[in-house]
Amino acid sequence: MKTHLIIAAAAVFSLGMAGVAGAQVSSQGGPYMVSADTWHADGTAHIQYYDGRVEIIQADSRLRADHIKVTHSSTTESGNEGWGDVITIEATGNVYYVTPTRR
Repeated sequence: MKTHLIIAAAAVFSLGMAGVAGAQVSSQGGPYMVSADTWHADGTAHIQYYDGRVEIIQADSRLRADHIKVTHSSTTESGNEGWGDVITIEATGNVYYVTPTRR
């Protein structure tokens, strides 16, 4: 099983928007869309788990995998405790990552 790690710098994720957020899957940044067969979250650890035919699309980049784990900081931009910036996006299983210049 291959594991690829994408660092998502300075990205804000709103739990209420579970499918739309800002993260660095694309060099252009901006919002991204997530689709998956199943989703669950660990509110204490601030981790989201997407399983089964997971796809993240952001600008001109696409990430597909069997499983994707999104880890958030536990502090929001305003300094309050909660779902903060995206720290990492970890894709495992059959991973497919495409940008305009890389496949």
